[in-house]
Amino acid sequence: MVTLLRRLFIRNYRNVHDEKVRIAHGVLAAWFGLSSNFLLVAMKLTAAFLLAAKSDWQVFSIALLADAMNNVSDMASCLVTLFSFRLSSKRPDQEHPFGHQRIEYIAALIVSILVLFVGVEFLRESITKIVEGTLVDYDVLTLTFLGISILIKILQGYVYLALAKCIQSLALKAQGVDALMDVLTTALVLVSAIFAISPLHWNFLDAWIGLAVSLFIIYEGIAMIKEASDPLIGEPNNEALSQEIQKKVLSHQQVLGVHDFIIHSYGASNQFVTFDVEVNQSLSLVAAHELIDSIEREIRHDFRVQVSIHVDPVEVGNPIYDTYKARALAIVQSIDDKASIHDFQIQKGPDFSTISFDVLLPYMDENKREEIADAVIKEFQKIDSKYHFSIQFDHPY
Repeated sequence: MVTLLRRLFIRNYRNVHDEKVRIAHGVLAAWFGLSSNFLLVAMKLTAAFLLAAKSDWQVFSIALLADAMNNVSDMASCLVTLFSFRLSSKRPDQEHPFGHQRIEYIAALIVSILVLFVGVEFLRESITKIVEGTLVDYDVLTLTFLGISILIKILQGYVYLALAKCIQSLALKAQGVDALMDVLTTALVLVSAIFAISPLHWNFLDAWIGLAVSLFIIYEGIAMIKEASDPLIGEPNNEALSQEIQKKVLSHQQVLGVHDFIIHSYGASNQFVTFDVEVNQSLSLVAAHELIDSIEREIRHDFRVQVSIHVDPVEVGNPIYDTYKARALAIVQSIDDKASIHDFQIQKGPDFSTISFDVLLPYMDENKREEIADAVIKEFQKIDSKYHFSIQFDHPY
């Protein structure tokens, strides 16, 4: 079904790397969500008002109203998504040279806050109804509306998540998860209605189901806020993309190693990659420059990212260099076997020599910095007390 929708409403729908095609996916999702959520709100409010009319407008189903208002917040989130995709398509300008795609993350955050607000409000209302002992009677029409609502929400979740996967959109993924969570909350209201019209006549469950629905909405809102905030604060590198690019770089025979690999994300299709490439220091400056230019062109073409590479010269074929580097690595890994070293250099001076290198240390082991530095210095001073050290510590991105 999703493929059919894409074919009908999106020109050249397969080319998801094209910014116009990507925006068209977001707009399609937004309009699909607006129309389907409007239908859900209309059905649930109709059911709530018909039930209230039977009690001379004295009793309203808090569970039905909570579920309907949750769909109203879904409509608002669709509007936010539509607005955000339009804004994120703006070209980079003087004030925002990295583009506007992060607006999608802000949209996802706004949607999450709306979801949380709805949950808190209906939690308060549900507790009030429980204390007051409010009873609500349901009918077959309400059960029918709720059953249809569940089917529509399942369809919504499927469409949102499928489109999110196509264009790697966090905002659409948030809406997809929200839709599937709504299936559960509506199912709880349906259970309440079934028990109310059953021979048990448990019409006191409405407020308690409203409470459960509210707690689910609050949980969902908090989880969505975290997921929307992470890319704004800064997330780890995309491991799959990182490995693919490094594999491509290392396929060049003149490249001896890659380190300090960082992916800066300014949106799903707007990423900047920086890293260091190790080459033989005997390579001329012109040859090294041509090599790096060639690698950058390949990466831009194959992975559609912006890239900047720093060159690190490595002394090759010097037995002292190789021995000392191996010894330093052995000392570091004797303290933390997950650590590694790079940028190993020996600078010889008239009075003393300086050994410098960087240690890549996992976050959880950063308290080992001083221990590693002391161990390296102590071991090398056994060889020659004239060695000075410059040790920098990095953490993985």
